[in-house]
Amino acid sequence: MRPGLRLAGCLLIVCASFLCAEETGDDDSPVLEAEGITIVAPVPADNRSVQTLNREEISRIPAHDVAGILEQAFGLSVTRTASGANVNLRGLGAGRVAVYVDGVNIASSLSGDSDLSTLDLSAIEAIELIEGGSGSSVSGAMGGVIAISTVKKHQPGGSFSVTVSNTASLPGSFTGKDGNPEKPHDEDLLDGQQIRLNAGLGGKGFSLGAHLSAGRTGNHFLYEDYTGQTRRSDHGETAEFGAGVSLIQDLPDYATLKLTTDFFTGTRNVPAYMGGGAYKNILSQNSVKLDLPRAFRDDMAGGAQFSYVWNRFEYEDNSTLVHESTTISLDGRLDWFVNQKLTAHGAFSYRFSGIDSTNVGTQSGQDGGFSLSGNYAISEKMILFPELTLLFRDREFIPVPKVGIVWQLSDSISIKNNYYRVFRFPAFEDLYWDEAGLFGNPDLKSEDGWGGDLSFLYTKSVFQVDLSLFATGIRDAILWNNAGGSWQPDNVGAAALFGGSARIRGKIPVQWENVESLTAALSYEYLLSYLLSGSFQFSDSLRMPYMPAHTAGFSLEISGPKFSFTVTGHYESTRFTETTNTIRLAPFFILNLGYTQTIHSNFSVFARINNLLNTRYFSQYDSPQTGFTLTIGAKLRLSSVL
Repeated sequence: MRPGLRLAGCLLIVCASFLCAEETGDDDSPVLEAEGITIVAPVPADNRSVQTLNREEISRIPAHDVAGILEQAFGLSVTRTASGANVNLRGLGAGRVAVYVDGVNIASSLSGDSDLSTLDLSAIEAIELIEGGSGSSVSGAMGGVIAISTVKKHQPGGSFSVTVSNTASLPGSFTGKDGNPEKPHDEDLLDGQQIRLNAGLGGKGFSLGAHLSAGRTGNHFLYEDYTGQTRRSDHGETAEFGAGVSLIQDLPDYATLKLTTDFFTGTRNVPAYMGGGAYKNILSQNSVKLDLPRAFRDDMAGGAQFSYVWNRFEYEDNSTLVHESTTISLDGRLDWFVNQKLTAHGAFSYRFSGIDSTNVGTQSGQDGGFSLSGNYAISEKMILFPELTLLFRDREFIPVPKVGIVWQLSDSISIKNNYYRVFRFPAFEDLYWDEAGLFGNPDLKSEDGWGGDLSFLYTKSVFQVDLSLFATGIRDAILWNNAGGSWQPDNVGAAALFGGSARIRGKIPVQWENVESLTAALSYEYLLSYLLSGSFQFSDSLRMPYMPAHTAGFSLEISGPKFSFTVTGHYESTRFTETTNTIRLAPFFILNLGYTQTIHSNFSVFARINNLLNTRYFSQYDSPQTGFTLTIGAKLRLSSVL
């Protein structure tokens, strides 16, 4: 990458300390208190489909990364490869779902995808899932938004925690490369190790936090190839290191300054069955924020955020491919509480992306958007949510409207209805990729379409039911296809998605000995996807690649004063790997267990079993997934009060 871009980014970090910032998953009903004045926004409901997980809930889910948390907690379909993991929302994924970490969009400037595997679970405070196109951010997300928070304000005093764990793959006999049977490898019982450290210091008006993580994985699991032979994965080793620091400083007039910096580096070897090679990734992400509870007037709140991200991605195969990207972004928001019926919102987002790649050459571009929206209380039980976002890339401007309405039928029942436009610009990779057997397409059109959803929400005490129906139609859908031995993206035609989802969650107080509560959750999504390319019609029933018709999950948690036991299950039906639907991946069901025991107020141990039934399955073509694994570990927490 050109040194000037790096230097410019570093200088902008220093110069942007006056900017104000706001978390992506903002609350539409804020309460502001200053100098004896209390302003309460009149909006009692949100028109979006929103679900959240806090730090405690995340810690009890038996998953080893963020993708697993989303899969098990929300029943989402996740596509995993050797290079990362992507989540699918309502039949849309791979660059069509926006992922924000502390308000920063982590999508790759090159591919548009958001790799969830680089995020450190130990540093995450909350995860918010926002389903439905547009409206959630000015980025124009088509399927929805995943907002992750890592920065929190520490209580006065110091705190420190260290977590260590070992993951064992299930050893077993397998067929070697020479076709002869081989005995189990005992070293698979030490397949992966990880250590995570977190520290915090809270004082009068400030909070300082830091996290550090390191780990290695052999990925020497057994899998079943397409001929039915049991094989042992090799050359799939990984090594990762991550670190981060955050500072929160209180300022006059209730303002808060937030500075964060995160670093990640990792090496992932690609198994032989996927062509071999190694991925090397170095990621640096920095942001400056300043939250203002009041801006200009007592009835206004605003914020802005600056971020600088540098990423180097290197792939070694027969030749070395290097992709370096620099992303500089600025986001802001202003909320005006006009009166007891109306709240107005304005938002903007600007991003500069620079790419220096052995495949796409040196490319740069600017994109972002402006958004105007409002919440108007038509009556005591009905609220209107109009919104207009103007997306832009370079000199192209696209209006993306949305309108939603919420009926608050009672304190426990609400109905939400939204209609919106969905839009996505092609990624740099789609347009310019150039490699033997892989070619970009500079003539691609942007994906464009319309969608809508209708949801019913019932909440009573600790019981919640969320039912939704949704539909999305897209013109000029972009997919990579193999044509004559060469992979190339193309506007394959139209895509139509219809479906519905149901999520039920309840917490039952119990009076068993040493047991405080029992929490159960069920999720199910039905998706009808149609690919309408060329002469194909609805009657041909061609489905979108990697989008299962049925996705279901459940979780059961039993907790007491000193322990928690969690069982989760996840099911996905048949998926197809390409647009002609000739290669299919078999359905699969995964069962996971998690257990945590507090030995002392400062010390706990945990164990989790992923894929208890040792299901052999593929997440993507030529990407077999791990079978039975057992992870055991311990966590030490120390704290002091100032």
